[in-house]
Amino acid sequence: MSFDNFYILLRMTRDTPLFDEVVRIMEKHVWLPAGPFPNQRHARLEGSAWFTFLYANGTGKRDPETIHRTLVFFSDYPMYIEKERHVDNHGREGVIPDPLHPEWALDPLPPKWRHSSNFIWQRCPYTIEGGDDLPRENSGNAYITPYWLGRYAGIIGEQW
Repeated sequence: MSFDNFYILLRMTRDTPLFDEVVRIMEKHVWLPAGPFPNQRHARLEGSAWFTFLYANGTGKRDPETIHRTLVFFSDYPMYIEKERHVDNHGREGVIPDPLHPEWALDPLPPKWRHSSNFIWQRCPYTIEGGDDLPRENSGNAYITPYWLGRYAGIIGEQW
């Protein structure tokens, strides 16, 4: 089940006995880390503005460390409409490849180092190299959509 679907279930079950069960299942399968490998780390550690704001708004939980990491990454998001591009972060200072999966970094990459796509928050934040140099621009919805969800959730204020 996708992260977005969990958010819908949380909204639908908020005042029912199922709510706590939906939160438990969501945390187990998509939010809390399940292991040391990037594909097991889940959304809590990734600094994804979209997933963090969905989780906070859907569950009502506000983990200060996760919110801080997310806001740092979100503030690093390029504020211009970016063309799709190929990136290669091999050898970049601060990027440490996972010894068992050299195509992934040990820690999530900041948005400006990730390959661009139509909605960056749905892409793997650990991918060291990827993307294509294409002659099309991204719409900017990867910034504006989480921004307004963060405002709605009370995480981002007017002064942002």
